[in-house]
Amino acid sequence: MRNQKGVYSVEFAMSFLILLSIVFLAIEVSRFMLSRAIVDLKFREMVMEQRTNTTTPIASLIQQYFSDNALVNEKQIEITARACQNINAYLSSACSQGTGFAQDIVEYHLSYQYNPFIPMFTEEMNKYWRYESYLITRNEPDFEVSQW
Repeated sequence: MRNQKGVYSVEFAMSFLILLSIVFLAIEVSRFMLSRAIVDLKFREMVMEQRTNTTTPIASLIQQYFSDNALVNEKQIEITARACQNINAYLSSACSQGTGFAQDIVEYHLSYQYNPFIPMFTEEMNKYWRYESYLITRNEPDFEVSQW
């Protein structure tokens, strides 16, 4: 037994490192899921505002909606929109870039690159921390000119 005293210390150190890595990985995955939820919520709120006011540039809304959040980096967010006049144009991809006009069908695409807080992931593995979301909606009608 006397020769075995150091074995427990080595086993504890090795087990503790594995346990610590698992805890950090769980924290990182939790942060990623929380940031996805925040990005998704803000994205939907932003689209709701955009479909009632198509004159506001979508880039200005990114800063307005994401600048107050410490967990989400607004510089990592990219949003594109394409507008289609009707469902046939949407299905045939005959659409224009931008948010379109009243009653247009608009497809919004959000892309967010999450940067892990803990540097245990390589640049090659960072591609797995990318979040993408699509939202297809129809712009509100223009009631002032009775355009339904």
